[in-house]
Amino acid sequence: MNANKIHFIVLMTILIIFLAGCGTFEIGIESNSIPEPITRTVEVPLDPTSIPPVNDLTALPPQSDQTEIESALAERLGISIGDFSFAITHLTDEHASGNVSNGYFLASRQEGQWVIVYDGQANPPCRDIDFTGFSSEMVPECLNENGQVIVRTGGDYVRVGEALAEFFGEQPGQSNYSIIQDADSHVLGHAKRGIFLAAKAGEKWLIAFAGNGTPYCAQVDLHNFPPDMVPECMDANNNLIYRTESVSPQISSLQSLDCGPGSVGANPDTAMYVACNVQDGLRSRNTSALLGYMADPFIIGYWLSEGVSESPEIQIQTIQGLYNYQDENYVPRLTFTTDRDLFPELDGRPLEGRFGPDVNVVEVIYSQGWGEGDSEALIFISQDTAGIFKWHSMLIGDLDMPIPGP
Repeated sequence: MNANKIHFIVLMTILIIFLAGCGTFEIGIESNSIPEPITRTVEVPLDPTSIPPVNDLTALPPQSDQTEIESALAERLGISIGDFSFAITHLTDEHASGNVSNGYFLASRQEGQWVIVYDGQANPPCRDIDFTGFSSEMVPECLNENGQVIVRTGGDYVRVGEALAEFFGEQPGQSNYSIIQDADSHVLGHAKRGIFLAAKAGEKWLIAFAGNGTPYCAQVDLHNFPPDMVPECMDANNNLIYRTESVSPQISSLQSLDCGPGSVGANPDTAMYVACNVQDGLRSRNTSALLGYMADPFIIGYWLSEGVSESPEIQIQTIQGLYNYQDENYVPRLTFTTDRDLFPELDGRPLEGRFGPDVNVVEVIYSQGWGEGDSEALIFISQDTAGIFKWHSMLIGDLDMPIPGP
């Protein structure tokens, strides 16, 4: 091979390589294919206004409810978080139920906070369940104030609720109610901060009375309510009539407020009218009638100690215990007077101003015979800006005991 041929071959080889690099020559492969792009990750700060809103129902994860309920259970049980086991079995926006230790619990969300309404193994009290709005599906049974099992899932319980709704002009289920006493064809209960009486006629329930105060005898007798359910009533002249001697207060040897016909206490537009009804309800132990006269919240103060502010439904249980409500052999011994000469001295402060300028106390009654008979109470009647008189609060204890010195 001469030098010219060698030069020719070298030049052709260089030309082929050059043309192949320019993508215009094919040698068994596709030389004009697009190469893979090079990618880069660049962090761009988010504009807060571009973030989509979070649905309110999912803003708080379920873990938040579980943590809050666990904290409420720990406080209720008086033990530390982590020292007990629990499990939530039913959870809604406002109510929860579950298992804890050797029993179960019921919780209600109140003012944004979870509160334990009940914990234990037995049926919960109806007054706590009904007035915190638990459904009958979550709590099918409860115990009324007489220890009776109330079935909330159907039958008479539902029909009584329907009768109440019709009476108040509402839809069934719109208002909470609680049955205090169930005597087959007669029912006594709480509704709308007052009491109600229902009587069964065939399969239908009729509301004989609903409201505050004492029902009229004509309503009570017409439906044959038993005396132990309705121990007292008012006649046509607004005189208090006791339907059974077993609860009739023995007032012959006791001081009492003037509540007879023609007295100030017989006028419904006076503070003394409330005081007289409080006196009669306490002496006859018909405490369900007191709920309509109590302020909400109601305060029970303890002399030389702290007080408690709670709903009337809760405080009425305390009041029952303060004068042996459950004692079958109880003999009425409470006295009532407005004579300031008989009042204890306390700390010398004016009685009407003990609750601050926002509470208008218009009447104070001094009562003896509480507890085992050696405790006293001051009963405060207030008037609100609408002119309504209410049993605002009470102070109880050994009121003659002086304040300890420094």
